[in-house]
Amino acid sequence: MKTPRLVRKYARENFGGVSHTTFNPKGPGVVRIHLVPPKYEEGNVGPAVAIINGQDIIPVNSSWTILLNEYIKEVNKYHGMEVDDADVQNILKNTCKKVKKVFPFVRKKRLVNDLYVMMRTFKQVAYREKVDEKWHCNQKCIHCYAAGQTNAEEKELSTDDWKKIIDKCRQVGIPQITFTGGEPTMREDLVEIGLPQSHWL
Repeated sequence: MKTPRLVRKYARENFGGVSHTTFNPKGPGVVRIHLVPPKYEEGNVGPAVAIINGQDIIPVNSSWTILLNEYIKEVNKYHGMEVDDADVQNILKNTCKKVKKVFPFVRKKRLVNDLYVMMRTFKQVAYREKVDEKWHCNQKCIHCYAAGQTNAEEKELSTDDWKKIIDKCRQVGIPQITFTGGEPTMREDLVEIGLPQSHWL
């Protein structure tokens, strides 16, 4: 399934190299973000990678990559300046305006919320704080921001719920589903829901 046309157009025009910005550069608790753009090949835009303070690697899907890229551009317009509340609102407004050219039906409120989730997560990773977003994972991989996460408070979908979702994906022509984590093998039903429908128990 090919990446949507507007996303492909954005990728061609905007993903030429690494973009970066720094929060709180002169104070304690600096957060440096380097956004490594996704590969664009054969009509598809893959995930990107955000590197936090040169050591933590966070995968970012294509829609959030566009959001983060535009946010970085707007933040960098204030390079070397102190930013007040009015400036922050201006940054958010301009970021959302640019992103809505690619995703016209997504509300500004959703875009702003997604930005807050990203920035909060990046800050928590940089400060070595417990990350609010949970990714059910018992692994301790030193390169991964999801390592050692406890279960999310949100209840996981049942096996039957997942089968219904996979059926819907098949009906609309989605040819492949990838199970990621945290650690997906912590689900006892992973093999069952990963099998073709004809093999479901």
